[in-house]
Parts: sequence; C-alpha cells; structure tokens
Amino acid sequence: MLLATITPPLLFQNQNILHWEHLPTHPPNTLILLLEAGGTAGLAYLEEGAMVQHKIIRRYTVRKKQGKAQLNHLKTRGKSKAGSRVRLAETILFFEDINQKLLEWEVAPQASQIWYSATPPVWHRLFQAKAAPPFTVQDPRLHKIPLDLPTPTLEVLGQVSDFLLQTKLQIHRPQHLPTLSLLHTPALVQPGFQFDDSDTEGFDAD
Repeated sequence: MLLATITPPLLFQNQNILHWEHLPTHPPNTLILLLEAGGTAGLAYLEEGAMVQHKIIRRYTVRKKQGKAQLNHLKTRGKSKAGSRVRLAETILFFEDINQKLLEWEVAPQASQIWYSATPPVWHRLFQAKAAPPFTVQDPRLHKIPLDLPTPTLEVLGQVSDFLLQTKLQIHRPQHLPTLSLLHTPALVQPGFQFDDSDTEGFDAD
C-alpha cells in the first residue's frame, strides 16, 4: 500500500483551510506585482487561475554604465546632476505609472490576495507616490513571493502565476523504494489518495 501527501497551492495556504474537502472550486482572484529597482515592473491579475490583465512598465531609472538604481545612487552620493535629475523624475513616474495602472484596472477590491516581489526600499516607495495604490501597506491580503526573480517580463509573470497554483504531490513508497515527489498544475488534485502497485505503474523512482 502506498500513501500520498498533498501540499495545497500557495494561493490556498493563506485561507485557513483545515481540510482538502473545504477547498474552493476555483483559485481566488489574485493580484501580482513584480517591482524591480532598475525601473521595470510586471503587473498581473488572475481570475480563477487565468491571467486576464497584465502589463509591463519600464522607466529610465538606472545609470547605463554603473547600472545602479537612482534611489540607491542618490543615497550614496547625495548629488544631483542633470542626468540624475532626469532619472529621479523617471523614478517618480515609474511608481506613478504602476499605481495609475492598478487604479485603471479597478480590480484591487475584488482581489482576495495580493502577491508581490520587491526590495523593502522599492516597496515602500510605492506607497509614497502622489497617486497612492488601491491598498495600504498593512493590507492583510499582501503576501511576499518566496522566489528570487529576474527582470519582470510577461513570461516571468506566467511562471509566477504557475508557481502560486502548483500542487505538490508526494508519494510515500515502501522503505526499499525512494519517495517520489511530483508537481501538478493546475491546482486542485483531489485528496485522500491511497495507491497500490497498479496505481503507480509507469512511475520511475530513480
């Protein structure tokens, strides 16, 4: 007899669900924000696991030679030359663009969860913009994405949404065979698995 342990997707782990039979039929509506200090942001909104809105925002906030974000450069140098002033203006517009797009979508009130990736300075700067985001920094729906991500692109947004929807299935085999772990996407593998040898035919444990 083989048994399986199922770890629910991250989108469901923050809903105080005690039993798999209490899982909702569809994933919750989710807002995703990927913010990079270099001046690139990826925004996406998921309904029932499908990406229905997405936007990549770019602004000139990095010095081309050093590649240092303007926020960090001003902290270390304390000077403002012509190029720095341009990048500072672009940095201000960067956060304005993000918040304006979120307000334009009008999806934040319907989002059950808001997942984000950003360094603390960048994240807090979002809430200092003239046009405030449609949620507060203490919003209980906010969750940090547990990944180190590359520069946001549409492909990266898709990979993040898939990651949040993954279900981990771990098959516990007899002692003489190793445990087999699988990832299932989309989410919602049914609970209560009990396997016999015929159920696992075709699985490779090596």
